[in-house]
Amino acid sequence: WVLPAALSFLYRHRGRRLLIHCTRGDTRAPALAAAAFSALFDADGGWLELGSARRAISKEALRHSLVAVQRYHPYCAVPRRIMQQLNLFFVTKGGGWSSWTPEFSTEAPHDAS
Repeated sequence: WVLPAALSFLYRHRGRRLLIHCTRGDTRAPALAAAAFSALFDADGGWLELGSARRAISKEALRHSLVAVQRYHPYCAVPRRIMQQLNLFFVTKGGGWSSWTPEFSTEAPHDAS
């Protein structure tokens, strides 16, 4: 599962426009977008600063984020197995979210301008 690395990449490039894609664009990419919304943004769409206090993410919050993605990409159909992976990472006590930290690279991100 690439979720920890993907979240680190997104966090490292916060404030920039990013394209999240997969082969067909209807399963993994929307799941990652929902995970990013849940983990990295507050309710108003602003970036969260990830300090030592990690906020809890519920199944309902993940579903809410997926609904937000589906509003703009109505053909996405995230399979149950992928949602289970997200729940294992974010919701399960002792899951990956409780110990995840963004791995910062020493090299500067490429300038897209």
